[in-house]
Amino acid sequence: MRSVISKSGAVAASMRVARETAVVGAVVGLAMTLAGTTTAASATGNSVQTPAGSACRTHNPPGGGSITVCRTWTSDGRGAYNGTWRITAQSGEAFAQARLDGPIATLFTTSGTFTHVKSFVTRGCNTGCTDWS
Repeated sequence: MRSVISKSGAVAASMRVARETAVVGAVVGLAMTLAGTTTAASATGNSVQTPAGSACRTHNPPGGGSITVCRTWTSDGRGAYNGTWRITAQSGEAFAQARLDGPIATLFTTSGTFTHVKSFVTRGCNTGCTDWS
């Protein structure tokens, strides 16, 4: 079963994305591989999030084709991010998948949103898949 993120379907932490396994392990730490988004320690030792950013990634999966996924994000002020994603280029039979705090979804539409997500990374797939980035 593949998960689907649609333009109208905002992904929220409170909403569980359908997934192949019933339980997903621990959420990947704040590895916001969203083009290097990181946290920084303040003088008081509290964690401060990067407020906003954007990135595009072109994936060239095994089996041919390519797909470019762009995303924007802003801090929601609660330790996570809200943002948008869009597929800006696609060739061959390549398709994109996203991993949002663990669950994996195939991006069947050309754009969408995410809400209160700590980690959002993508990969390109065809006969195989690229690494997450």
